[in-house]
This record gives sequence, C-alpha cells and structure tokens, in this order.
Amino acid sequence: MYGGLKSQDNGLLSKTQNSRVLLIILDVAMLGLITAGASSAAAIVYLAHKGNNNTNWFSICQQFNSFCERISGSLIGSFVAVVLLILLILLSAIALSRHH
Repeated sequence: MYGGLKSQDNGLLSKTQNSRVLLIILDVAMLGLITAGASSAAAIVYLAHKGNNNTNWFSICQQFNSFCERISGSLIGSFVAVVLLILLILLSAIALSRHH
C-alpha cells in the first residue's frame, strides 16, 4: 500500500502526482503575479512618500497622512502574503517529493 493506494494502481498514482505538480506550477505562477503586484505597489508608495522632483510629482503624504499609513500597512501585508506563499509552495514540494 502506498498512501492508501495499492501498488498496481500506478496509473492512478501518477495522475495524482501529475495534478499535484500542476498545482505547484500554478502556485508558482500566482507567486509571480503577487510579487509583481506588491512590487508595483511599493513603487507607488515610494512616490507617495518621497515624490519625484524631476517630474514635478510632489509627495502626497503631507496632505493625506492617513492614506499613506493605510497604504504602507497594506504593502506590508502584501509582502507577508508573498513570504507565506513561498513557504506553502516549499511545503507542497517537500510533501510531493516524499511521496515520490
């Protein structure tokens, strides 16, 4: 017996492993999207805090202080989500390699 399946059910076992590998690949793609979103949000937050004198973009945090506090907290939450998703992907890959 292997994970509740008999050894002659190799076709079913390989389909299960293939679906798990596909889920890991999709998780990595989602990690890329979340990282890209968090990074672009970080760029906007930086502009909100510092501005850009070359393009006459002034920092808006002096006028909208509560906005900058909330958006900074959201940015921290985004990067925490990235780290947690990395940990979940690693745990999934380790679990898959142990069953292989």
